[in-house]
Amino acid sequence: MLDLAEKASIEMGFTRLEFNNLLLAQDVFEFTTNGNRVVFLYMDGEVKMRLGDDDYRCISSWKIPKIKIDLDFSGLEESSRRPFMNTFTKTFLKGGG
Repeated sequence: MLDLAEKASIEMGFTRLEFNNLLLAQDVFEFTTNGNRVVFLYMDGEVKMRLGDDDYRCISSWKIPKIKIDLDFSGLEESSRRPFMNTFTKTFLKGGG
């Protein structure tokens, strides 16, 4: 399995408010925030995230929220990046299946 690159971007099906509410409610990660920046402390390292603006994906007459998240893994060992992302996606999973 390939390691994750030092920098990456993902899209998540949330508004910024929904993401922030989930962030504050979760008890899996230690983190700090400052505006649109979140820093997760993980396995003696850190992952920096920058939250994009609220956006929507339009499918017919539906407007589905999405937010772009830029990830910076430069403060985390390569071997810890995939375990972080696995835990992150499980913690912030939306839709239930």
